[in-house]
Amino acid sequence: MLENTALDLASEKKICAPGWQPVAVSQHFVRINFELLRLNMIRQEYFFKVYNKIRGGISVDSVFVHSHAPNAVITSSMATFSLSAQIIHDKCELDVPTL
Repeated sequence: MLENTALDLASEKKICAPGWQPVAVSQHFVRINFELLRLNMIRQEYFFKVYNKIRGGISVDSVFVHSHAPNAVITSSMATFSLSAQIIHDKCELDVPTL
């Protein structure tokens, strides 16, 4: 199963100074996670939305902003908390051999 998650800016970050407005311009790929839920493997792809803060309808003095992705459990790993817990449980409690 595949889930795409677009991480958006918090509403307070979308508030701009007078004369400026945020315009969504693209999505940027962040990372892939695998999660184990009730014997279903879910692949989650995280993207964050990129906004261009423009002034007065023109993008001469534009500023790009984006949200931040949640930290991974293990750096450079696709495992989530539930998948890590399942692997640890299988290995330590049930003595399942590793592949």
